[in-house]
Amino acid sequence: ATLAAVTLGGKTWRVDGSCRTWVLHYINAYGGWDSLLIRGGGKQIDQITRYEHRRSYDNVAAMNRGRVNYLNDITTRWELHSGWLSDDESSRVHELMRSVLVYLEDVTAGVKLPVVIADNEQETKTYQNQGRRMVDYTFTVELAADRFRK
Repeated sequence: ATLAAVTLGGKTWRVDGSCRTWVLHYINAYGGWDSLLIRGGGKQIDQITRYEHRRSYDNVAAMNRGRVNYLNDITTRWELHSGWLSDDESSRVHELMRSVLVYLEDVTAGVKLPVVIADNEQETKTYQNQGRRMVDYTFTVELAADRFRK
């Protein structure tokens, strides 16, 4: 098993990263750190807003090529799928959704990133209210830092 060490708020945990890539760490309502291991996988999506300047086109000068892209504003987000959760695990999802301090850890790369929860609604799911089916969630988180490329 691949064990990755995670230190948050002075506490260290070891996470088995042999078969999982993502972990969400968050502050719960009592001020303590909790974690949710993402068992169902996820994907990273970069949304790029391009800012450009228009010039007159000149085939001789390379800088006068008509349109010039001078700034890219990059928003990185992840769509994460929890995988199947027990009713007990599902009952704690509201703590994650309401948390104001969340980190996304990429266990395989050993990287911890500050993120914000982008979802605005959260349904309370149980085995019973889902038609006697296993419970799972999809979360969208966005990188908390602004990224620009000039």
